[in-house]
Amino acid sequence: APWSGAQRLLRVSLSDPDDVSTVEPFAIAGGGVIAPPVHIPELDMAVAWDSINGGLAGIDTSGRDLRTVWHLDIRPSMQPVVFPESGELAINDFTDAGTDDIVVVDLATGSVLDRVDTGSRIGNGMFLSPDDRSGLFYCTTLTVAHITWA
Repeated sequence: APWSGAQRLLRVSLSDPDDVSTVEPFAIAGGGVIAPPVHIPELDMAVAWDSINGGLAGIDTSGRDLRTVWHLDIRPSMQPVVFPESGELAINDFTDAGTDDIVVVDLATGSVLDRVDTGSRIGNGMFLSPDDRSGLFYCTTLTVAHITWA
């Protein structure tokens, strides 16, 4: 990455443009992301990730100040799928072993509930798509997969 600062998540008030909150969920310089963070208003939570350095973070958005409440050592490159009814998030993790897994995360705690090896050796930035149950479709340059869980 060409920049030296740490990645930041900003919140700007729609009614007062001078009301800006910011948090650095990853204290590592030069981070970057392919897709924007996701906000889950039902849970007063935002989720940000660093695709360059690695990391996934849950950020409490309920108060005036943004606050990182959990952090996972994974390396996402795709926009996640959020299931607000169950409080789960599914996102990819391009591992040090060279696999692109799907992880299912409990949004309240940041716990990894499940991990699935997709069979892909490329972690690129395509979008995950939910199916009509509790699962999703995964597509990269080399792999298409349908992943379900209960």
